[in-house]
Amino acid sequence: MSKKPADFTSDQFSLRVLDETLNGEVMTIRLHASDRFSTKRHLLERKTFALFTRAMEAYLRKRPHLDFEHPKNHIRKIIYVPPALRAWAAYMPGGFATFHVHNPDRKKLRSGKKIDYITRNLFRHSSDAIGLRSRAYAMSWYLQGIYKDEAKLRWMSIACGSGQPTFDAARLFDGEKNFYLCDIDKNALALADELAHEYGIAKSSVHLIEHDLKRPGVLEALVVDAQPQIIEAMGLFEYLDEGEAVEMLRKIRETMPKDGSFVFSNMHADHPQLQVHKRGLGWPGVLPRTSDQVKDLIEKAGFGPNQLTILLPDDNVYAVYCIRA
Repeated sequence: MSKKPADFTSDQFSLRVLDETLNGEVMTIRLHASDRFSTKRHLLERKTFALFTRAMEAYLRKRPHLDFEHPKNHIRKIIYVPPALRAWAAYMPGGFATFHVHNPDRKKLRSGKKIDYITRNLFRHSSDAIGLRSRAYAMSWYLQGIYKDEAKLRWMSIACGSGQPTFDAARLFDGEKNFYLCDIDKNALALADELAHEYGIAKSSVHLIEHDLKRPGVLEALVVDAQPQIIEAMGLFEYLDEGEAVEMLRKIRETMPKDGSFVFSNMHADHPQLQVHKRGLGWPGVLPRTSDQVKDLIEKAGFGPNQLTILLPDDNVYAVYCIRA
């Protein structure tokens, strides 16, 4: 086993390795990530919010019959009291919704609706928000450890949404970068283009690709054409059923370059506030999985266990899966 990585700090986050475990040939690394919302300045808000949402979770777990639309689901009604949150829900489950969780200090939603105090604190301190950011930090840390000295880097983001986690991670690399941003939603790609400009990324370095990657031959052709060292799908895998997930992994295995990495995430089946996520917030479409379930899908696609590293942020919302060619 390699030497335990040192703590990592960037302008956006800090990350501490808690432990490394080699299970067979699969390396699992537990991490603790912190950002500006983990500081003492926000401690009271975070603790208050945690107490409140834990009570909501306990209420829903005791009442499994209350689905999201149930007329007696009082948790849904409480969550959607803030007007900005009601407006934000229209973006679910796309990149516009996660964009605001990555940017909780922005004053208004994309629609122009002012973000109220409660909604902003949900974006800062809910389990989903903490986990969404920590999975991006884990990805960033892992990839910079491999590619930080590359003079030229080609990065493909599948179902890229706003592209923000990709652009944030890319700040850790000094070399020339080219981005291949793929999404079925042209509005998400327009936002990604806008953000690339905000980040000071040259227009010639951003390739926007509007495609349905489930269509036969599309994903393979894009990978073969771009030859990216990094293929990332941080917001897609958990929406795929088992057959679709294995098929995507197989296509990646057959086409990724020899020096390539494929990184994706899946929500944990034991997410600490999974019932709030599903039946309180009503986020649609996510298929939570255990790490063993995802590992089985990876092996069914033909990857060897020695190619896989699993990153487990200790908030326990998402796991990040890193596969080397």
